[in-house]
Amino acid sequence: MTVNETSPSVGETVVINVTATNRGEAGGTYPFSVRLNGTSVATHELSVPAGDTVTRSYEQNLTAEGELSVAGTPVANVSAESGGSLLPASVAGLLSGLPNPLALWPGGIVGTVLGALVGLVVVVYSVLKALAIYLGY
Repeated sequence: MTVNETSPSVGETVVINVTATNRGEAGGTYPFSVRLNGTSVATHELSVPAGDTVTRSYEQNLTAEGELSVAGTPVANVSAESGGSLLPASVAGLLSGLPNPLALWPGGIVGTVLGALVGLVVVVYSVLKALAIYLGY
């Protein structure tokens, strides 16, 4: 069992891929459940012919934080939404890789401007202090 998102958040929809191999002599249908924090959120059945391997994908909307497990196997940890974005999860996911231009430190525009101003103030203070010491004040 695998999921398409390694660190999903509440509100996202993940794709769960389930692969099953039937090593027996007869085909069968095998039920399994998807659980979030131990509570069943979906049940599915996978039909596998004798001696065959079958892979199926299922979408699951994540409504709470905690451990996501499929057929008793943990596959991901769902975290709470970060920041309370008003954007849909798919758009917010695309934008999450971009730097925040309003970040205070170190890479944002505001951080860069504040860093330059603080540096300028320190340099000017140092020059004035050295001049005052030289002149005997």
